[in-house]
Amino acid sequence: MNEREARRHAVSEWLMEFSVLWAVFPLLDQLLEDRPIRVGVLVASYVISMIAACGGILLRREDSK
Repeated sequence: MNEREARRHAVSEWLMEFSVLWAVFPLLDQLLEDRPIRVGVLVASYVISMIAACGGILLRREDSK
């Protein structure tokens, strides 16, 4: 694995882990602080999460070629 592939792999891993955390933490924050659930915040976090996950998957896909 050369340096470029290693960097792409690291960024891909980071994006996929970030997407999971970004999808879960806003909901947990609202539930644990006993605040009303704001749907707009959840929708925005899920959209960001899906974009990050797709980016990670696309980087991983290029890695396997």
